[in-house]
Parts: sequence; C-alpha cells; structure tokens
Amino acid sequence: MVGQHATENGTLSVASETQTVTVNAGGLANLLQPESNDLGNVIAPQRVAQLPLNGRNFLQLGLLSGAAQSNSGAAASAVGQTGHPGLSINIAGNEPDFTMYLVNGIQTFGSRAGNTSLNLSVGAIDQFEVHYGFFMPDLGPNPGVVDVITKSGTNSFHGELYEYVRNNQMSARNYFSTVPPGPYHQNQFGVDVGGPILKNKLFFFANYEGYRQVQSAFVGAYTPTEAMFNGDFSALSTPLYNPFSFDPATGQRQAFANHIIPSNMINPVSQKLLQYYLPGSSLAATPNNIGGNPRTTLNSDQFTGRIDDNVDERNQVFGQVSWLNSPQSAPGLFPLQGVAHPLNAELVALGWTGTLGTTKVNELRLGWTRNSVYQEGIPHPGIQRQIGITGTGEADGVPGINISGYTGFGTSTGLLGDIDNVYEIHDSFSWLKGSHQIKFGGDLSYVRTSRAPTPPLVAVFPLPMRLALKSNGTRMAPSQLCLVLEMHSRIFCLGRLRMARQKPCHAHITAGRRRNLISRIPGKSGRALRPVSLLPGMPALHRIPRA
Repeated sequence: MVGQHATENGTLSVASETQTVTVNAGGLANLLQPESNDLGNVIAPQRVAQLPLNGRNFLQLGLLSGAAQSNSGAAASAVGQTGHPGLSINIAGNEPDFTMYLVNGIQTFGSRAGNTSLNLSVGAIDQFEVHYGFFMPDLGPNPGVVDVITKSGTNSFHGELYEYVRNNQMSARNYFSTVPPGPYHQNQFGVDVGGPILKNKLFFFANYEGYRQVQSAFVGAYTPTEAMFNGDFSALSTPLYNPFSFDPATGQRQAFANHIIPSNMINPVSQKLLQYYLPGSSLAATPNNIGGNPRTTLNSDQFTGRIDDNVDERNQVFGQVSWLNSPQSAPGLFPLQGVAHPLNAELVALGWTGTLGTTKVNELRLGWTRNSVYQEGIPHPGIQRQIGITGTGEADGVPGINISGYTGFGTSTGLLGDIDNVYEIHDSFSWLKGSHQIKFGGDLSYVRTSRAPTPPLVAVFPLPMRLALKSNGTRMAPSQLCLVLEMHSRIFCLGRLRMARQKPCHAHITAGRRRNLISRIPGKSGRALRPVSLLPGMPALHRIPRA
C-alpha cells in the first residue's frame, strides 16, 4: 500500500574467531631491543637500507642519535692519522677514543686513534644501536657504544647489486688555480646475497663492496726560480757572502759577484735533492708561482660472509668472517712528496645461543680481530742512498726540507702506526625469575699491539748556504747541510761534522726531553755549544767552537 511502513527483523549469528600472529625474525639475526633501560637510538633496518649516504659509511647514520656528532679539532686530526677520518664518532660529549664499537658482540676497536677498525658496508648491516648514558655492564665500561648486528640468511633468497658513480664533469675551476681542474671520480659498487642452504635449519649471507676514488684539488706553492736552482740569485737584493772567505783580521767576508754562486761550489747532494723540487715561474708571482692538481687515491675492498645454523629448537650457532683492505695515498705537489695510509682489518667471530629451559638463556661469543693501520711517507726504496744522505731513520723517502721564505719539499712523516691482534671471549647468562630478570657473565680480552713510532725527519737549509757547500775543490761532509732530526718537537741527533780548514772531528750530540744539548769530542772534555738560530721560531742548533 502507498505510504504503508513494514518492519522485518533479521537474525545475525556470530562467526568463528580466528587469530594470526606473524613473527619475522630475519633468520638468526639477534634483534636489538628498542625498549631498554639505557639511553640511545636504534637505527632500524629500513633506515639503514634507504637513507642516502655519501660513501655508504654507516657511522653517518649514528649521527641521527641526539647525542652523537662528527669529530672536529684535535679529535679529527688524531683520526686523520689513519687516512680515513670517518672511522669514528663522538658520543655524549666524550672523547672519540672513549667510544666502543661492537660487531655481533665482538670489539672492533683500533688502538691507534680510538676508531672502529672494521667499517662494514651498509649492505652487510641489519641494524645497529648507539648507546650512551646508563647501560648494562655487558656492553663494556665505555661511556658510548656503537653496537652493530649483521645480516643473516632467511628461508627465501634475497640480494642486491648496486653501483654509485660520481665525477667532476660539472665541477667549476678553483678561483686561484692556474691550471684546469683535475679529475674527480668516485665509484662504489657491490653485491650481497643471502638465503637457505637447508630450509629452516642452515642459512648463509655474503657481501662484497668495492670503492674507487680519484680526487684532486689545486695546490699552490712559492718556490725559487730555475736560475736560483743553478746558483743565480741576482733576482734578490740581499747580498750573498761566501762563507769560506772569512778574514779573521778584518772580520769580513767577500760577497759573491753578481749574487751568483759558482757551480763548482754547489754540493752534488743538493743538486740531487733539487730533482725532487720544482722551480717557480717568477719571484714576482705571489702568493703562488707554481701549482698543480695532485691526485689522492683510495681503493677499498671488503668482504663479509656469515653462516647460521639452527642446531635444534634450543641451540643456534653462527660464524662470521669479515675482511677489509683500504689503502689511501695522498701525494703532494712535488715528486715523492705526500703520505700514504695502508689499512687492513680482519674479523672472525663464532657465537652460540642456548635456551636452557623456559627461563634461562646463555650466549657465548668467541672472536679474533686484527687491525693494521699506518701513516707513512710516499716510499721509494733506496732513494736517500741515491741522493747521498745517510743515517736517517727512514731511508726510503725524500726527507722533509724547509727553506726560509719558500715552500718546502719532501716529506717529514716517518712510519707511524699499529698492528692490533685481539682475542676475545664473552659469555652472558640470563635468568627470568618471577618478575625479575637476572643477568651475569664475563669478558676476557687478550690484546697484542705492535707499534712503529719512527720519528719524522726534518732538514733545515738556509737557501744560499745550502748551495755553497764546497771550498777550493774540497768536498765537505753532507752533514754540513745542517741536517737535524726532530722527534716530538725535540732535536736529538746530529751526525758527522767537518769544519772548513780544520782537522776532521766527530761530534756526537744528544739530547733528552729534560737535558740540554751536550757535545763529546774524542780526546777532549765536553765543551759548551754556541746556539745558532737558522729560522724564526726554530729551535736553536748548536755548532762546535773553533779550536
């Protein structure tokens, strides 16, 4: 009927209830707990995989923690000794060498500069946590900890293949550069793959990453001209005096004619040294009369492999091997000038997790790490013997030479670095008792370190005096180049001396950190030495008085 309202009651029955719980454990990777009683931040797998990184250095992600920052000042200089300044971070305002780095519970801490000895690829990292403030003793005594968990295989195959390329095709020329910009090429490539060997039981994961970088930047210098290399100092207004023309009667010396040092008075050792120096175009060209684009190279290769085994429902074991080789070379403007930083690291880790009932779990970690990192000059075997310099601590490089008023050449860096071998055992036992969680264990680390603290070599030559090293055809000892050794800002050794128109003598000059320089001459008692200042701000040298 039109306008009629009808009501029909329906009956609905309750369907059966279903509940599904899905746990994705990512194989056997031991997940870090975001909820704990310490302060810190977990960098989850999604952030590790997706956030962009220049150079794919995972420690850059650690800066997302509110208490972490990159190194600066003296701290950055110390880590720079490794040639890899991104190998450490500052946590909670502490010194960088107070930060501990863990990979699956194994310490990867380098004694050279407090850096991580193993900079794993982000392709091999599942997640990591930056700890600071209050945390449990099983993380160690350090006030800051970076705890890394690596990836493991799962019941399905997964992997990635990648390459990142950067070059200087769009780079502008340096404003002060007199030469075209040099090359900049950065290639980072790698592959990682993981999956099952035996489903639900045995899994594998492997990662390889390579990094190739060629970088150049303009370097300017101010050096003597080609004419000055040959003894012609006519471009200078300052008179040059022949050091061997001293007249005791008048107390005067004779000046070189036209400011030119005769070629027969130039020592052949100096001439050979000049092969590793470059002349400038003109003294009027300031601040730089020569320039170039030295190429810094970094070639890095690393590999990580991991095997996980579910022995049974109560026992899981894993084994991991990681290897890193990352040499860096930074040459200077002049031949055989610059520094090199060889770096090599290895890690072997074994782990067992045992469930000893419904409330007890034991974790055991065994590990060995080896870290080799050095800073050295650009090596060239036997170069000092070819030049004619003997008695230095490092004979396979051009010594660092400073010239007043000009840019120096050579390298004053000797072999400096460490080899660390660390053997570790870590065991922890967790017991859930009612509403309480009890945890105890122990750590044992055996560290063997080999250190090479060879002092740097510095030669100080006043330029005209450096060239005038012959008199009347009589060759003078190379030690008259005023060659000195400097160790920890202390002059401590001078070699053989031969004084003009005098009988040869041998001086052995020694110095301690808190002793004055002394001289011992065969057949005579110790005699006082007169200080001779060569350069402003330089420690005074000492010369034996005439007999």
